[in-house]
Amino acid sequence: TGMVAQGVMFGIVASANPVFFFDCHEHDFNGYGLYGEIVNHFAMVGTTIDRFGGGEHGIRIQGGSGETAGRYATHSYFAENTISSNDNDGAIEAFTFRGDDKNIVAVYNTVNRSSDFSPQNGTGHCAGCNEHLLNGLLEGNLFYDPRSPAFTYQLGFRASAKHVMIRNNVFVNPLNAIAVIGAMDGDLGADWVDQIEVIGNTHYVVPAVGSGIYGNNALQSVIHGKTTGSLVTKNNIFVEGVVDNRSSFLQTDHAGTDTNDYNLIYAPHVSGSLSAPAVGPHGVIGDPQFTSTTPRTGFRLGPSSPARNSGTGAHAYQDAAAGVRPRESAVDIGAYEYVP
Repeated sequence: TGMVAQGVMFGIVASANPVFFFDCHEHDFNGYGLYGEIVNHFAMVGTTIDRFGGGEHGIRIQGGSGETAGRYATHSYFAENTISSNDNDGAIEAFTFRGDDKNIVAVYNTVNRSSDFSPQNGTGHCAGCNEHLLNGLLEGNLFYDPRSPAFTYQLGFRASAKHVMIRNNVFVNPLNAIAVIGAMDGDLGADWVDQIEVIGNTHYVVPAVGSGIYGNNALQSVIHGKTTGSLVTKNNIFVEGVVDNRSSFLQTDHAGTDTNDYNLIYAPHVSGSLSAPAVGPHGVIGDPQFTSTTPRTGFRLGPSSPARNSGTGAHAYQDAAAGVRPRESAVDIGAYEYVP
């Protein structure tokens, strides 16, 4: 279906259970592509939402909040969709799961804006909401804004939740791929954002050298802060093209527990070496030798890549193309296993 309207293209009331959207097409509108409140057993598969704006979201599944706290949106499955906002009045996010929301699966989608499993308004502007997100999987997605990194969105994905697996995703152009951020105003408590794993992702951001602030300042792939919870980061690739030697794979405030190792960073425009690459004691600093950087079909490893057989065992048993991990003697670093 295609619509031209303002506001919410599809709205789901709490009494609707289950709800399925398959192979739909929404386009040329302002506002939300879909808004669901305290929805149970929601699925959207193979749907395209494009040429829309208005500063809202492609989809938003909202669990309980404030007076409705404790009423969970549960069992959401969001797979193989394409969400593409326009650039002149763009969406805030491609997809967002908010409120008391649990058991979320978002796999093999292609989006051109930031997305999240996070309390509304980034936790900092929703005093008393106490929104708790629990149990999420983000796998095999492509986050790609084709605009120059100097003009693109700051962040690929935000996880302000408990027990989330983020694996085998590809981030092209966002200045930071993933932020694992706790409560900013005390709503959640410092210990809620916990048990986050970031495994086997690829992040590629190469601004033109000297192109404004983002062409010169340090970049980080993963950010961890404002929580006492745990974060595991393993087998990820970060290729960044700025000249500042302070860029690093991980930036952390050390308030929580970081298990960080077997990651790769490549900074081809830095003169000398990175001051603190933060890839872990078994990490790699070097060119991953991608066969191409075409967003959906690229970022495969060449035969001599230092990422090949350089990873470690983690909770990832296939790669972004559903190929088995490991394929050879050890797991490869990045979203894809090497295939001859």
